[in-house]
Amino acid sequence: MELKHHLRDYSTYIGIVLVQIVLIGAGLVLLTSGARKEAITTYTAPTKEISEAPKAKPQVTGTSTERQLIVNLNTGTQEELELLPGVGEATALKIIEYREKNGPFKKIEDVMDVSGIGEKKFEDMKNNLAI
Repeated sequence: MELKHHLRDYSTYIGIVLVQIVLIGAGLVLLTSGARKEAITTYTAPTKEISEAPKAKPQVTGTSTERQLIVNLNTGTQEELELLPGVGEATALKIIEYREKNGPFKKIEDVMDVSGIGEKKFEDMKNNLAI
């Protein structure tokens, strides 16, 4: 009889301890899952600052195994023109300077009027040019 009396007195404490254990366990689960979620959601990928958007992007044509770069001579940026075979920074700048001074190219062969672009260089790049 006395054992029942002691259990009744301690049952409140046992209940409180069990509730605390459950709450602590739930809190730990929330804390750890919250930390994982925060780590994922707060990640910011490094970005590259772009001064201005390009006017037109070079086109890529062909199948997934056979791709070809096409750059428009009248709208291509310096970076896009430098993707052409045989064209570096200096030649790309000459193409841009030429079209700013003389207006848009009428046909792709007109690029040979740019200083430094002869028949050989034109032959290397002609399949990648558009107007």
